[in-house]
This record gives sequence, C-alpha cells and structure tokens, in this order.
Amino acid sequence: MGDVPAFDLTIDGETLHFDGRLKASEAMAIEAATGQTFEQWGNSLSAGSITAMVGLVWLLKRRMNPTLKYSDIDFDLDSIEVPDAEVPVAEVPTEAVDAA
Repeated sequence: MGDVPAFDLTIDGETLHFDGRLKASEAMAIEAATGQTFEQWGNSLSAGSITAMVGLVWLLKRRMNPTLKYSDIDFDLDSIEVPDAEVPVAEVPTEAVDAA
C-alpha cells in the first residue's frame, strides 16, 4: 500500500493514534460500514464527509475495542484536532488511498 504517515487525531479530548498501517480487513470493514469503496471513502474524507470521518474514528477506536459498532460513534465536530499536522484532517487519510 505504500508509506502512509502516522498521525494522532484528538476527538472530544481523546487522542487516537494511527500508526500508518491498515489491514485489508479494516478497509473491508470501512466499506461495509460506510457503504463506500475504500477509494470513495478516502475521497470523501478529503471532501469533508462526516460519514467518512466517523469511519476513521471508528477504525481507530475499534483497534482498542473490536466489538465497537460504527453506529456507536458520535462526537462534537468542533473537537477534532490533529496536533502537528501539516495538512488538514480531511486530507490525511487520502494518502492511504493514493498509495494503494
């Protein structure tokens, strides 16, 4: 898939870490949860889709809690922070799609 940068994402005061790795099973889970192909999901993140952002948050939280449901994810939209990010939040995950 290529090099995907690691980053931290803070939602409602909770910092979630993306280590730059993504498994095929995770990409398939994103597709099933969002109803989008993995490529569409990445493009939706770039476009600022809240559905896609919820998918990203779900992916990161699900790594710590495998039984977490997509429908359980809810957060204050104003709480999204990416410390030390060089690009806006919505652009970060598209690098994973472009590298695929």
